[in-house]
Amino acid sequence: MDKLREQRLRNVWPSVLEGAFDHNGGLARDLPKLGPIHVHRDREDGFLSFILDPIRLYVQAVRSDRIDWDADGTQFTATLEVEGAILSMDYAITREVKPVHAMGSADSMVRLFGVDAALTMDTVRSDTEGNLDLAREYKSKLQAGSDQGKALVGWFDDDNDIINEILRSKKSAFAALWPRKTTLIDLTDPGKGSINTKDCMNATSAAAQNPDDPDKKVGDDAYRRHSFYMEGLLYNDALLGKAAYKGPAPNPYDQLMAHIRSFAASTQQFPEPMTVQSVMSAVDENEGVQAEMTSSFPSLLELSETPGLPALVREAYAEAHADAQRFHAEMERGSSLLVQESMQAVVTREHTTWDLDPLSLELKFAYSEGLDAFMLLGITARVAKLHSQWKDAADERVHAVIGQLRQMSFVVELLRERTRASLTERKLYDLLERRLNEAWRQSGNSE
Repeated sequence: MDKLREQRLRNVWPSVLEGAFDHNGGLARDLPKLGPIHVHRDREDGFLSFILDPIRLYVQAVRSDRIDWDADGTQFTATLEVEGAILSMDYAITREVKPVHAMGSADSMVRLFGVDAALTMDTVRSDTEGNLDLAREYKSKLQAGSDQGKALVGWFDDDNDIINEILRSKKSAFAALWPRKTTLIDLTDPGKGSINTKDCMNATSAAAQNPDDPDKKVGDDAYRRHSFYMEGLLYNDALLGKAAYKGPAPNPYDQLMAHIRSFAASTQQFPEPMTVQSVMSAVDENEGVQAEMTSSFPSLLELSETPGLPALVREAYAEAHADAQRFHAEMERGSSLLVQESMQAVVTREHTTWDLDPLSLELKFAYSEGLDAFMLLGITARVAKLHSQWKDAADERVHAVIGQLRQMSFVVELLRERTRASLTERKLYDLLERRLNEAWRQSGNSE
């Protein structure tokens, strides 16, 4: 390690950090709107929903903690401590207002899928916080592994915004069905019961916590039928999104559909249940999966009729196509009965501020001998658990919603993940990289 280089960096680093964010060392970041989320079903008011908007992250100060050089002296990690972080948010609770004569159509849509819509949140509620931490752990392993693993993680990150658009759409069959769809465990024996999305989540979580355990596998027939069904719905929604997209080229739905098809082609190669460790190994070994970017895609029905497609996948796609068609037919029939569009009436609007536990940032830099300059390689944000601070309310409807929110840990975890993402946006640190190289050059000239 070059001791002179290390000491020179330590001398300039305090001046680099000072003022790199704003005039007092802090920063403010806007987070995306969260919601509406259907939280509670009231007999008189129908669905009560929850919306967080605007959401703003404030950081009082960012302080330097330490600098650690790698053994060869070509890279270093700077750890920054974030002080006084808070989330400032407005939240609204709304109720759905519909003409009375439209309720028959809405009820028929609920009956169509055989489950009360009020069960939606119960269906997916689980140990969300632990599962998200587990998912982040495996995401980090993929990013640190093969090029194939890095590419798959990149696909997920690239498609995240478009998938969120689909989930927020009232015309999305995927958004309507994924929490409540059930899949028979054995098609020949309905008495064996069925699974839903929560069951698949739990099976994945158990296998991920025991990656080498042969008794903790994922990918049996019911799991695969359920997964390919959901994949088909998402693909179908993406096709509709592509047709309706009016923004600048390229059409982001093209990329999503290319990724869905490529990922499906990869997973279809493994018809037997697998441990999570064998899945990770397959990702590392199978380097042939690439997204074929095109602007023309077959319909979901056409996909289900692809020659050579495994029967299980073909049946899942065909069922997803049929359900999506029925969903959209019901949507069309329901909309023809409406005199006016459904409206959201605000029940209450409140402001809340949450204090964040201490968090830290790790910035990885590489030094180039030839350029005598540093390049920022990556940012890691370590965000502690958030503590929700919902206000109690006298209004029974608001009280019911707040009570549900306290049980919905995924809302808090979504905010935690968005806080993490906001703090790791590369453009936030471009100034820091520039200031480092300017200070480095100036320190070299003064020697």
